[in-house]
Amino acid sequence: MEQWETVFSGLTSAAVKVSPDGKLFRQKSHSMPEYKTVYISKQFDLNRLKRFVVVDTETTGIDCDSERIVQLSAMRFENGKAKEYWDTYVNPGKRIRPEAARVNGITQEMVKDAPRLEEVTESFLEFLKDDPLVGYNIKFDLSFLWCSGIDLITDQEIYDAMLSAYGVFPKRDPRLKDRKLTTVADYYRIDFPAHNSLGDVYATGVVLVKAAEGITGSGLGEEPKDLRPLHEKRGIDAVREELKEFEQKSYAEMVDYLLKKYGPAEADYFTDSVSWIKNRNISRTREGLYCHHIDEDVIPTLSDPEIAGAHPFRHQKKDRLLYCNLLEHLLLHVRIGRDRFWKNHESLDDPSLFAEFITHGVAQISKDLNDMYQNECGGSGWRDRCYAEIEPFYEDYVQLQKNFQTYLLEHYEQPEYPITPEAGNAVIDENDNLWTVVKCTSKSAYLRCGKDQIRVPLTKFLKSDLSVEEAIEEVRRILSETGEGRNEAVYEDIEVQSGSVSEEC
Repeated sequence: MEQWETVFSGLTSAAVKVSPDGKLFRQKSHSMPEYKTVYISKQFDLNRLKRFVVVDTETTGIDCDSERIVQLSAMRFENGKAKEYWDTYVNPGKRIRPEAARVNGITQEMVKDAPRLEEVTESFLEFLKDDPLVGYNIKFDLSFLWCSGIDLITDQEIYDAMLSAYGVFPKRDPRLKDRKLTTVADYYRIDFPAHNSLGDVYATGVVLVKAAEGITGSGLGEEPKDLRPLHEKRGIDAVREELKEFEQKSYAEMVDYLLKKYGPAEADYFTDSVSWIKNRNISRTREGLYCHHIDEDVIPTLSDPEIAGAHPFRHQKKDRLLYCNLLEHLLLHVRIGRDRFWKNHESLDDPSLFAEFITHGVAQISKDLNDMYQNECGGSGWRDRCYAEIEPFYEDYVQLQKNFQTYLLEHYEQPEYPITPEAGNAVIDENDNLWTVVKCTSKSAYLRCGKDQIRVPLTKFLKSDLSVEEAIEEVRRILSETGEGRNEAVYEDIEVQSGSVSEEC
């Protein structure tokens, strides 16, 4: 935490020029024009904040129509750092309310020889130039300036650091009991003299920088990241070879490889020890990357709050996280299943653990991949970025799935690969069409490929002593042998329904 005295000593002080002939004409607050503050999203271009000016006021009270400004400050930030400031006390021409003096510490004695607001307005506006304006609950300051006769609602961008900060903060974090600047600054460990407009403009600027960096995942002082997909930067063939090599690595080797490739996480997965609120600062979906828990090789589904909360919080710490694209994420979970349960599942006390370590992770990721490759991403910007990373590798994905299914058949005499509504297991026919099992009952199974749905009555197959998995395999065989299109019945015991998947699934 950088001390305020150290920061202040490194700042340049802009001259406060006094113009005795300056004039201002007061206005009523209800006549102030409407304005919009800039919303900072994950796709926000941080270059827009390479340079900005923070403004803040201290006043004789809170009613802008009747009260007056007693201190006016501005501070310019460049590349995320405070550079220079403009600051002056102002003679309000009226008594300072005791309750206001108790808050800001400004007394009548301190302002009696200060210039009037109209005498420093020209100097103030000259310092602001046309840089974007920033404030903390900036409506308060803009209202007081407007009523004093200073209109800052012009063409430049306006940012509210309070709104930006609370757009990134976890809403239930006990450290954020209110929206006060002092509370948020304490959260970010910012040292400053509170309730003094010069200290407040510094803290406000730092809060905006940290909030913007937290939301976008980039730093203001950094060069903009090259967000092109890796296959565009390195070539499809090179990335495809890396994927094949990655598939052959052990889990420990995969973890080491990905940590070197993408770098470590900078925040814990959840914001608190009860593992309830996901930390937005971990997201790198703007780069097309997912976050993976390293310890999922011993505890499945650590991203689920209920499961995570039942285990030590150390599994959620930033040193136990890594990043990967969706195909790498699939292979991580495939490898977890293969390493953890190599020819060993029959000795498990609870056979359902096989499903937890193999089926759940692999099937859920497969479902996401199926949706993406079938253009069912839902138009979400972050999903589009994740899809862009893997778009050229559909055939490789199909081959990865086939490799895994072959492995299961070769190494598990009676593989527990349950078909459940939650699993969404990827089923691949001989033509490499992806069929997802979306529901399975004692009488029927429902498979989906794109917008086509197949209902498979299982009674006939099960009567012949076939398991559910074998029945599904028989259906796949029939589908592949007929070569018929998806939108017509290809067997007397298979019904095909075109269009959207029905609600019963």
